[in-house]
Amino acid sequence: MPDPKSPALQPARGVEFTLNEPARSVPGGVTRASTRLSGERPGPVTRRLRLNRLLLLHDPQDVERAVQQVAPDDLPVLRIMAQETAVSGNEPAARHQAIYMLGRFPTVENLDALFELSLSREGAHVRNAARNALAATGLAAALPSLKEGFAAKDPVEMRATEIAVERLVRSVGVERARSLLLTGERRAAVTRAVGAVLDRVTAPSRPAVRRRGRSAEDRGRSG
Repeated sequence: MPDPKSPALQPARGVEFTLNEPARSVPGGVTRASTRLSGERPGPVTRRLRLNRLLLLHDPQDVERAVQQVAPDDLPVLRIMAQETAVSGNEPAARHQAIYMLGRFPTVENLDALFELSLSREGAHVRNAARNALAATGLAAALPSLKEGFAAKDPVEMRATEIAVERLVRSVGVERARSLLLTGERRAAVTRAVGAVLDRVTAPSRPAVRRRGRSAEDRGRSG
């Protein structure tokens, strides 16, 4: 590494060294007086900390109670947490739970965020979480977005898409779902996958087979 004090690196005598960039203008000057805050944390910070604790709950009953504690003012923060990538350093579990929460509150803004996440290029785990949240809304309008998962090459993502689509088809009805999923669809692979889901939903359920076993009386006799 060259020595910064080397004569070769020093400016020539009589030549004043200046940066070849314009000076940045700072409104109000480069220094300003400090602003004292009260001892309480700002509202958005407190809200985020509270939501983060709720999103890290794992027990289904605790998660359901957490949903009941979400207020309308929390939704913008939830959308931010659902859209934050791994660069933010947040827990992936908290992000997935935030995505799930958006599906429990299907406002226009939340649905827009879920649609965007279901088509994102981040990774299959994000798209699958968004599709599951969309399926949980029970809204037929989510079907065209969900079927895009059938174009994936990852078998895990394909299976997750099947589960989400089947759940929503059972909610909105087969004929309505068929129209929304297949109208204008020209991709053979997607058409086959959609048809398989619809066939599975419409297939008659098989009665449970009861295995025959020896009665207590027969077991007593043999003993």
